[in-house]
Amino acid sequence: RVLSASAGTGGHFAGDPAMPDMLRAARAKGVDMSAHRAKQVAKQDFAKYDLVVAMDSDNLRDLESVCPQEHKHKLRLLLRDYAPETGLSDTPDPYYVGGHSQVFDAIRAGVEGLVR
Repeated sequence: RVLSASAGTGGHFAGDPAMPDMLRAARAKGVDMSAHRAKQVAKQDFAKYDLVVAMDSDNLRDLESVCPQEHKHKLRLLLRDYAPETGLSDTPDPYYVGGHSQVFDAIRAGVEGLVR
């Protein structure tokens, strides 16, 4: 059984739904994200979860800077560690680069690699 949660390193979007373009891209792939709301990573998350997976190297560095030493072994980078076949280390940010459907596919590849 896999339990997952989503959180960002910054709190500026806390409480907001996913971007409409990402909601549409996910829906087109059969995933309903309408209930999703952003939250910020909390210190207790490092103890609560078996893994803390960052989407890109900037977020990984942010997590490393606030993660207690005894939990640093839980930190991972999604595509680098679980979907190297994508040829990507960092998940592209569709807010800046567009391509929500392609970004969704890359994330899905990472998640599938993680649960294998």
